[in-house]
Amino acid sequence: MLPTTFFKKLIEFEGEYSNHINDPGGETIYGIAKNRDVEAFILVEKYYSSNMKTEALMTAKDVYDIKYYQKASCEVMENSNIMNSIIHQVFDMAVNMGVKTSIKILQKSINKYNRNTKVIVDGSFGPSTLAELIKCNNTTLNNVIVDERIDYYKNLCIKNPKLNTFINGWTNRANYFKFKA
Repeated sequence: MLPTTFFKKLIEFEGEYSNHINDPGGETIYGIAKNRDVEAFILVEKYYSSNMKTEALMTAKDVYDIKYYQKASCEVMENSNIMNSIIHQVFDMAVNMGVKTSIKILQKSINKYNRNTKVIVDGSFGPSTLAELIKCNNTTLNNVIVDERIDYYKNLCIKNPKLNTFINGWTNRANYFKFKA
């Protein structure tokens, strides 16, 4: 189940309400994007527009648990004693850039961390990804994930310059997870 601490930090990142012209997700409430998940948005919006913010938040938490935390295999990682910071970061990436992309960044980071490993970068969290993750479950891998994440954001902005408006926020968000030497 999605830890409350992860959810609270996510809401700090996502904010309450947004409708930025350059955001491909369009209108969002607690980070639930209307253009990405209409059903979930309608559920949250129903409570939010009735000024039932506690219910809207709890609904958002349920959405994040089912559609991101569980789908990104965060519970599997949790049950395998993977560091909380890595699990939290994979969850946060899943929300921010999609489940498949978050797993690809994790897989790419595992390969970069351990050059003798060749985890297939397919965005699917399977037994080989888990086995290799367990082997390199540490702060160094965590920081490699942060760096890969920032590279992803930079490349996204190169492909779509309208997204440059978000680069500082995304970089700060990624760096939140970085362990300082």
